[in-house]
Amino acid sequence: MIHRGRGDLVIGEGPGAAEVAARLRAAGIKAEVSGQTLAAQWEKLVINCALNAISAVTAAPYGRIVAQPGALDLMQGVVAECAAVAAASGVALPDGIWDQVLRIADAMPTQISSTAQDMQRGRATEIDFLNGEILRRGQALGLPTPLNAALTVLVKLAEQR
Repeated sequence: MIHRGRGDLVIGEGPGAAEVAARLRAAGIKAEVSGQTLAAQWEKLVINCALNAISAVTAAPYGRIVAQPGALDLMQGVVAECAAVAAASGVALPDGIWDQVLRIADAMPTQISSTAQDMQRGRATEIDFLNGEILRRGQALGLPTPLNAALTVLVKLAEQR
């Protein structure tokens, strides 16, 4: 698997957290202690929902995805569904989450998502924990998530190849 992401670690507050973060930083791993770990998890989830399934189904890198007419609208719709589910779950996403998605795509135009890499290797993907999680939470909250549902179904069908 090739990973070109930042790899930042956010450690929850608690006994020893500052020491662990300091040791990680000393080893060259960017790490911070935060009381906002849930928001950080959701931020990563939303970014992955916007990019991973599309990359998996198309085997396209992020740069080609964002250059495709209509893809940005699809991605924005996915992000909007995720944001609605997050808000209904009591999670405040950071302002500019859409801009973060675009920054990731711009910073890594040749990156193929981990979901796509799993599919290329014939392994099960994490789609149930990405777009599938938004789908399940949306259903439980009575919120429509048709784009996340469609991407989940498409990846699951592609996994069967």
